[in-house]
Amino acid sequence: MDHKDSSYAEAPATPRAKWPEPSTPFSQLANPLAKASLPSIIMAQWIQPMVSLGASRVLEKEDVWPICARDACASLEQRFRRVYDPSRRHPFNVSPLAAAYARTFQTELSFVLLSCVLYVVALALQSYVAQAILQ
Repeated sequence: MDHKDSSYAEAPATPRAKWPEPSTPFSQLANPLAKASLPSIIMAQWIQPMVSLGASRVLEKEDVWPICARDACASLEQRFRRVYDPSRRHPFNVSPLAAAYARTFQTELSFVLLSCVLYVVALALQSYVAQAILQ
C-alpha cells in the first residue's frame, strides 16, 4: 500500500475534561479521614478528591484539609501525658520516653506490625499458591 487513501480523515483530538474548581477550598472543610469508613481508608478513597485536584494543577496550602482533631498536637499531647512517667522503671532498661510512645500509639503500632506479619506470610505462601494453580 504505497498510495494514501484519500477517503481517510483523521478524527479530531479528544477534548480534555475540565474539572470544576471546588466551590469551597479543602482547607475550610473538615478532613474526610475523620469520618471515613474502614473500606474507604483501606482503598484510600477518602483522599480521591485531593488526588483529582492535584492531577489537574499544583496543590497549594489552601488545597489541603486541616488535620483531624484526633491527630492534632493537643490531642496527641493529652494521650502522651496520660502514660508518660519519667520516674517509672521499665523492663530491659527501656527509656520511659520510648515506653510512653509505645503505649500512646499501641493501636497504631499493633496494626502496622500485624500488617507486616500478614505481608510476610503472604509472601511465604505465594510460591505454594502459584504452584497449586499451575498443577
